[in-house]
Amino acid sequence: MAGKINYSQQEKDAIQSLKLMDVLALNIKRIKSSKNAPDLKNYSIEVRQMLPNANNGFNELNYFNPEDPSFSQSSTGIRVSWLTIKANMAVKDFGVNSSELDNLPLDGGQTRLFIGKMNPSFITPDGSTRFLQLQKVAKLLIPSNFDPIKDKFYYDNVATKAKKAGANGRFIKGEHIDETTGVITAEYIIDECVVKSSTQVGDELVNDNWEHITIDEYVEATVPTQAVVQPQSQEQLTVLKAL
Repeated sequence: MAGKINYSQQEKDAIQSLKLMDVLALNIKRIKSSKNAPDLKNYSIEVRQMLPNANNGFNELNYFNPEDPSFSQSSTGIRVSWLTIKANMAVKDFGVNSSELDNLPLDGGQTRLFIGKMNPSFITPDGSTRFLQLQKVAKLLIPSNFDPIKDKFYYDNVATKAKKAGANGRFIKGEHIDETTGVITAEYIIDECVVKSSTQVGDELVNDNWEHITIDEYVEATVPTQAVVQPQSQEQLTVLKAL
């Protein structure tokens, strides 16, 4: 298993240079070949983007403490995802050296080539200029196993997947309703990103048929059917009607 990635100072500086909505093709590493094309080497480009903070688009602490990076790191909104790519496209669209790329070892990303390309674009066969973007994708982490003895659910990969309120904060939950049973259970929210693209139309970038998918904390859920209560006596029925 690959260990923790130690970023170079060059990579750290590039990340720190991101401004709101900037996209950065940071580096490239070799990854496993696909089963359908085992003879072709696969690579992965680390893509970063500074997106608006969900809670507050303006970081007051960063504004009033411009020289202290500790106030910018916690709420920069810098997100990350990875783009799988073949060697010829990495050379053509990201300027990667083909010889260095071919010599990259398969070591879990410990060995990488720095790209550092800001707001990368590419031209598609139809002549459109497209720019890489990150799409926020929030979803509910559904419980996988139920322990009848402990009367609780167990969640797959909750420690690494679930969204937290800050680096050391609590895990954030939402609500989920089972459409077949009407049972509402608390679910962990995961918040990931995937690499997408936008097309330049005039002076604006238009998302290519996608939107950010978000989930608010403690989402309201509606039970489709109401359970029928059969009281034991007429007196109890009167009380229920009064309620």
